[in-house]
Amino acid sequence: MADTPEVEKAAEATKPETAPPPEEDILFKIQTRLSDFVTDNAKYLGYLIGVVLLLALGYGAWQSIRTSALEDDFSAIAVIDHKMPKPNPLAAMGFGPADDPSDAGRMKDLQTGAELYEKAADDASGSAAALAWSRAADAWKRAGNEEKRMAALEKAANAGAPDAVGFAARMSLVNVLLDKAENDKALQILQEESQKREGVLGQEAYATLIRTQLALGKTEEAKTSFAAFKQKFPQATRSDLEGLGLESGS
Repeated sequence: MADTPEVEKAAEATKPETAPPPEEDILFKIQTRLSDFVTDNAKYLGYLIGVVLLLALGYGAWQSIRTSALEDDFSAIAVIDHKMPKPNPLAAMGFGPADDPSDAGRMKDLQTGAELYEKAADDASGSAAALAWSRAADAWKRAGNEEKRMAALEKAANAGAPDAVGFAARMSLVNVLLDKAENDKALQILQEESQKREGVLGQEAYATLIRTQLALGKTEEAKTSFAAFKQKFPQATRSDLEGLGLESGS
């Protein structure tokens, strides 16, 4: 005897529901638990987000302060530059000294400027410190104080500036050391710069080292330096080093 429509509907209603695929069930459970965790621990998540934001703001503030401090350091140097007595423009063409040593007032102003540069260097770091010490060295030279000039040059060279300012400071010291026949110290600095510098500055350091070694009669050392230069900068072309007899077997 066939079931009536009412019996069929009742049987359909009592059939168990089809279970969802296992992956859908797992996903649903994860979503549910995550939702429960967020609800139950909302305040802790708020703390976590707050900490992350605080760290981000702290880093941003540190970067801002660091940039602002660097700008202040260079601004302080520029203010002193403006106050310094201007050198005799004819001195650059070889007509007379940059400053008249018999002018007591001018010498006093140069000494004061040098001391201000030193104060700015003490308050700065890195490139700004190197620049301020270099300016102090130049001011002491103009004021006729060679001892303080050399001290300032040493501090400029050792200020730890990683960029072109630091390179220029160390090359300035090298030039003065060579003028004073302190050749070993000059060559040591050139060796250090050649090994640690990259790019154009590295090439220039090597070229200066090689030319200096040749000028001092250190031909074999110059050949060794040239080989190291070619190994470090295989694609570099330096016309000023060509034809000097530095290639292997020369």
